[in-house]
Amino acid sequence: AQLHAVVADLFTAARSRAAAAVGFFPLANTFELFGLDFLLDGSGKAWVLEVNADPSLAVFGDRLRPQCAELIRDTLDAALPSVVGGGDTGDVVSGGDGKDG
Repeated sequence: AQLHAVVADLFTAARSRAAAAVGFFPLANTFELFGLDFLLDGSGKAWVLEVNADPSLAVFGDRLRPQCAELIRDTLDAALPSVVGGGDTGDVVSGGDGKDG
């Protein structure tokens, strides 16, 4: 619940006029993938470290390739049903066979 509230506050602030001056321009009927880094303190409170408007999944290399593919698949599954009426996007991510690789 705390992370949800923090992320909501971040994107509410990003929609301000000041944010537009630094290049945040949300477009209708589109989606974007953002990278958000948090730090949890000893009491479990989340602190925002940074927000990346253009996160690079390449930095994780081959070791985390399956997790990156899953992230992309989950993002497409969340974004595309409203556009194309649902369905599994696994073939889009994997290149057609429904498997990562």
